[in-house]
Amino acid sequence: MQSRKIAEMGRGTPSRKVDTRWFLFAAVALFCCWGVCFYLLMRYSWHHGDEKKLRRKDIGRQIHLGESRLKPIDPFSDEVKSKPIMLSRIGKVIATADVRGNLGPASVVVQTKPGDDWIHDRWQAASDMHGTAIKGAHWIHLDFGEEVIPEQIILDWEAAYSDRYRLEASHIPITDKTPTDQMWTIFDSTDPKQKATIGIEKKGQSPGVADPKTPLHVIHTFRPQNSKPFRYLRLYILGSAMGWGVSLWQFDVIGHMMTTTTTRRS
Repeated sequence: MQSRKIAEMGRGTPSRKVDTRWFLFAAVALFCCWGVCFYLLMRYSWHHGDEKKLRRKDIGRQIHLGESRLKPIDPFSDEVKSKPIMLSRIGKVIATADVRGNLGPASVVVQTKPGDDWIHDRWQAASDMHGTAIKGAHWIHLDFGEEVIPEQIILDWEAAYSDRYRLEASHIPITDKTPTDQMWTIFDSTDPKQKATIGIEKKGQSPGVADPKTPLHVIHTFRPQNSKPFRYLRLYILGSAMGWGVSLWQFDVIGHMMTTTTTRRS
């Protein structure tokens, strides 16, 4: 009797082992299924999350550009321009003037690194250290070597500044004989409306004048009225505001090179 019970127990053991293996197989399969579902769910979430971020970014850019509806943005369009640079300080601009004056040559007004030496780092249309003016109108002429588009111009005058001048542009060198149809005025300080747009900053103390109210720098900042491309730019100075010979530290032009702009749009 005991031997039969042992035999029956022995015959039941294999069936229990088979049931255990099927249970383990089902558990592993279910775990794998859950893992795949979790992966697909996370991937879907990441993908759509990135799309939402990009969409929000595009909407922000469109709002910045004043667009009311979402539409594709062309990175080479007129709306997306290259960052403006200091065109006058790239080291290849050639500056000339009608007179040498008694201080630095015309080239000092386009120095890559502006100087602060009162004697050598400014151009002045004067005949002596008393600032005696050289009679007549005067000019400084810049050749950028290629066509540029201006956004802002800064004239860093010394105490002997001018408040009557014109900025003339052209595709050809500008002289008194340049045909009027080959040059145009991009700023005229004798026009009251344009003169009112000049930002003026005075700083420092002139070492050549005892009056403590005489500034070392009189800085005029403005945006040109006509921003079409040019290669040559002339500052035509009609007269001095102080009676001395006009003097300029720096002639800065900020904007874009046509080659850079064309490359970005092509």
